[in-house]
Amino acid sequence: MKKGHKILLILTMVSLVFCLAKFSLAAEIDDVITDLDNVAGQAKINQEVTTFEIIGTFIKTFLTFIGAIFLLLMVYGGVKWMMASGNEEKIKQASDLISKAIIGLIIIIMAYLLTNYFIFR
Repeated sequence: MKKGHKILLILTMVSLVFCLAKFSLAAEIDDVITDLDNVAGQAKINQEVTTFEIIGTFIKTFLTFIGAIFLLLMVYGGVKWMMASGNEEKIKQASDLISKAIIGLIIIIMAYLLTNYFIFR
């Protein structure tokens, strides 16, 4: 069996295990959610979710995902710089990638802060 086929088989088996675990716990999760709703009702916690909170949560999740991508780009740029072996052109490319990733991270952080301020106020 080829190495690629073994890796594909292992990944398929691992994903199948996770899918089966999710389906086996589905009934219990509904019970837990019902119990949490009952406890929140007894504690008189406001359970109503507004449209703004849903949109804000979606935007925050999206921005977190994009921020993680920029962080990975920054790490990739650092590795690329270390592997440049003194080649000025490769160092320049890595430096540009790192600086663009930093600018992207700053933009994402500002967008996250603005979203948090306007949505949850």
